[in-house]
Amino acid sequence: MFELGSHIIDQMVLLMGRPDRITPFLKKHGAFPDNLTDNTIAVFEFPRALGVVIGSALDPSGSRYRSFVVSGSNGTATMSPIEPPRLTVDLHKAAGPYHKGVQAVELPKYQRFADDFVEFARAIRGEAPLLVTPHEDLVVQECIIEASGM
Repeated sequence: MFELGSHIIDQMVLLMGRPDRITPFLKKHGAFPDNLTDNTIAVFEFPRALGVVIGSALDPSGSRYRSFVVSGSNGTATMSPIEPPRLTVDLHKAAGPYHKGVQAVELPKYQRFADDFVEFARAIRGEAPLLVTPHEDLVVQECIIEASGM
């Protein structure tokens, strides 16, 4: 979970805040010559929602199927794959610029870490604060550690 789930946990906790409870399920099912958990799930309990993060090293093509899904009372937004990102929205009724039904959402060109480095450089130069506060980052790291059974 620590290796494969941390980026998803990061985004979920930044979106939802600190969960009330985290329950990890950490198993070793692969025939790898190590003692590492390779088939993992963590359930995050929030006041009005559940979050589930699944990480498995058993699928050799697993990164192709990584996704981030948010479901609510009006529909679902699915980012799959995560890299390069492709976002689909499926709405029960129209909302904002999105119509009822399934639609692809056009995203800006993605370059891994490029925006992060620009933000970091601005913060170092004193031009802007970091978008994620140290406290928010600490909460994310604590959740990753708990979801990893540590």
